[in-house]
Amino acid sequence: MLDWRDGPQVVTVSEENFRQVVEPKKLPDLGAWPDFVAHAIDHPIGSPPLRDLVRPSQQVAILLTDVHDAMFGVRDRVGPMLLDYLNAAGVPDERILLVHAAGLHGHPGAAEKIGPEVLGRVRYHEHDPLDEECLTYHGVTPQGTPVWTNKRASQCDLMVGFGGCFPSLFGFQGGAGIILAGISGADTIRHNHTRMMHPKVITTWWPDNPQRHDVMDTGDLVGSRFKIDICLNTVFAGYFREEWPPAVEYLKENLLVPVKPADIYVLAPAKSPELESTL
Repeated sequence: MLDWRDGPQVVTVSEENFRQVVEPKKLPDLGAWPDFVAHAIDHPIGSPPLRDLVRPSQQVAILLTDVHDAMFGVRDRVGPMLLDYLNAAGVPDERILLVHAAGLHGHPGAAEKIGPEVLGRVRYHEHDPLDEECLTYHGVTPQGTPVWTNKRASQCDLMVGFGGCFPSLFGFQGGAGIILAGISGADTIRHNHTRMMHPKVITTWWPDNPQRHDVMDTGDLVGSRFKIDICLNTVFAGYFREEWPPAVEYLKENLLVPVKPADIYVLAPAKSPELESTL
């Protein structure tokens, strides 16, 4: 055990005991995000193109994660493209609700990252999982999770999720995660997250991850039918049960690096000059 409280520690590992340096794969920049998203929503997996799902009289909710709000807004401007796309399909701005779907993470800086270009066009709502008055009940999943979600989003005719597929400590994110935990109530989130310590969750295992099955069942129960998943340097879109598994396989092939068995693993989640200078 290293005492990190007194500052940096120096550890010497002999060359014969040094097993491997794990570095991320380098991926090519394939283009601009608005172009990728536009292509994905017109060529979805397991769903008709987004333009064929909407009708001029409908109310459309766009659910936006806290990880991708800047991409949607001021940084990469995917949002204006998507709003123009929906306008061309017959849905005017006043019939579009943008929901910042951050689960229990909160919304620090969300409005600034989305920006006035988008917020000046549509209604905007920050989901509060603790506000029980703003939740509606859908039933119980096969695993016993009571499903409460944001009432304003759920009452819209169509929900379009915008987020990403990426690995985490508890499995691959994305897909119906925009529903649970994105727009779910606190009790729903907590009940689902009790499964996080299952061995097939903490090892990023799929398809037998019980927490992920609960998330997907919740997505169906709520009626989620179209998700846009940013995945490394590309985009997958469509019905989450169909578009999410290929996104996971893309991550496995292009992101995950095989790691040799070792007794000690040193994790440097960001660039560490101290670590680099010693390797």
